[in-house]
Amino acid sequence: MRGEQFDYTNLSGSSAPMPPPPAAGAPPPRKAGLPPSGRRSPALLIGCSAAMLFVVVVGGFIGGIATLILTSIKSSDLYQQGVAQAASHPEVIQHLGQPVEPRWYVMGNFQSSGGNQEANLTVPLHGPSGSATLYIDGQKRAGKIRYRELAVVVSGSNVRIDLVPQ
Repeated sequence: MRGEQFDYTNLSGSSAPMPPPPAAGAPPPRKAGLPPSGRRSPALLIGCSAAMLFVVVVGGFIGGIATLILTSIKSSDLYQQGVAQAASHPEVIQHLGQPVEPRWYVMGNFQSSGGNQEANLTVPLHGPSGSATLYIDGQKRAGKIRYRELAVVVSGSNVRIDLVPQ
């Protein structure tokens, strides 16, 4: 073994010789897929920016419409009075604790024309001791509210609390 030279520059174990190091002052090798200048094409940047702007604008439009609809429903007399009755009912407070508050989302159908309203809504409620669902089915005609159904069903139990006197 004496007298033999060992190549310490090729420790990968392959028999292929390693490429020589770049000359001093030489530019670094070009990355694959980039133009010779190493910069991205302006058309690519403009296209990506336009696509991102489109997603933001469409998302903002959809979010704005959803907020407008939820605000309209939550400001209705049927929703406001229904939630107020549920939040102040002693049996609801017994199961959910106090304060009883609606969650941010509402599901169902709502129509408003002039001063008249028609609603069939499902409103999630929560309190410190539990959660429930408020069912609102009613109408407002000529300033008078009439509920066909106004009931709270406590989650995880068969407890149903009717808030409309029969």
